[in-house]
Amino acid sequence: MARDKEKVLIIAEKLNEKGKLTIHGSDRSHVRPNQDEKGHKAIVWGNKLMNYEKKEIGARHIFTIFPPKPNYIPTSSPALNRESDQIIQAKSLAPFILVFFAIPQKGVKVSLSLGINIDRLEKIPDDLLGYGLFPMRIHDILWCAYRTKGLVWPKVSQAFYTDGYDVPFVLGEEPGRYTLEVHQPVYSLVENKFSITINKIGDKLM
Repeated sequence: MARDKEKVLIIAEKLNEKGKLTIHGSDRSHVRPNQDEKGHKAIVWGNKLMNYEKKEIGARHIFTIFPPKPNYIPTSSPALNRESDQIIQAKSLAPFILVFFAIPQKGVKVSLSLGINIDRLEKIPDDLLGYGLFPMRIHDILWCAYRTKGLVWPKVSQAFYTDGYDVPFVLGEEPGRYTLEVHQPVYSLVENKFSITINKIGDKLM
């Protein structure tokens, strides 16, 4: 997904084999098969995580994902095989959406505020599943999880990524039917408090 003036361009790309999503600090994002380094069909350019010329470090949306039902441990990367591996635990398992951001490691206190139309939610506040941080070398990965009405486990992962400025949200309408909304967050840094605010998610009910 990329923005052209006031329009959001959406490109759907299906991988017929195992692949990966790559987000470069230089602002380039793409999907490709694991075995083909030049197999990406589209590259999205956007917000930089690292700008070495200007000596700047930034924050951005990385991707939103609607995963299939977890039922195995990936053989290519056994859980906790690497120092950077993380686990998200839940008391129960139901279809959910995950949204990921990259946040600079600058000793800041991070907060996230999502305003989702309550008519989209089935259980309040249980459908707002919370958020947390994965520490990395230069950035922290901020994640948040939520559910809405009408979510059904997809057969394969549905990943949505943009230029890093816009944030895609998947909203269930009825079982197996969804709306994709794109919102621009408000970032704020006051002293050592960094916040992300996104409101009016799901206000346009269908």
